[in-house]
Amino acid sequence: PICSQSLLGPSAKYHIKVCARHTLAQLDSCASCGRLVRKDDLEEHTKRCRRAQLSQDGLHEDLKKAWQERAKLLRVTLAKIEAGEIGSLDPRGFFVCSICGQQGLGLVQILPHEEQCRAR
Repeated sequence: PICSQSLLGPSAKYHIKVCARHTLAQLDSCASCGRLVRKDDLEEHTKRCRRAQLSQDGLHEDLKKAWQERAKLLRVTLAKIEAGEIGSLDPRGFFVCSICGQQGLGLVQILPHEEQCRAR
């Protein structure tokens, strides 16, 4: 669900924790748009992003806020995966809600879904 490798059984649960840790370490936020970008790509992304913003008269604040919220959600989700708070996978490799058992949830879906289930 994070790096697209297919693993089954107990190795999958261990793998996603390690993968979440590595992914968190490799990501940084673009100061211009708020998107998460690999640190290796950040300099080039920032150049392109700033050029695009100048040609479009700036990035719409709603879009920037949406990217920042998505980046925050992804960071929190990855941290919870690394801590072992999230990590049950269905046979297809998607996340399973630990509260209601719903399968097929993606990386950016699992945390909001579980929060909604807790609120019920």
